Amino acid sequence: MRRIVLCADDYALSPGVSRAIRDLVSRGRLNAVSVMTVIPGFERECASLVSTPAPIPLSIGLHATLSGSFKPLVASVYVIEKSMKALPGVGVSPL
Repeated sequence: MRRIVLCADDYALSPGVSRAIRDLVSRGRLNAVSVMTVIPGFERECASLVSTPAPIPLSIGLHATLSGSFKPLVASVYVIEKSMKALPGVGVSPL
């Protein structure tokens, strides 16, 4: 049997986007989410995502933000370390 992964992108982009993604996760409509780590309020949004009950296993990845009105890849090592602490159980896997 083939498995289809439905991944919501841009979690933490805005409160409305995050709320909609959490709703889909709680209803089992998504099995993966990519989180934007350069957004103000990132840690609060991550806590909300991690505490959202999901009826199916959920994979959480980090979204690489290369452009926009954010500070892309500034102190990238710090951002990655901060992201890993905010999302317990998230690991880094080779591409």
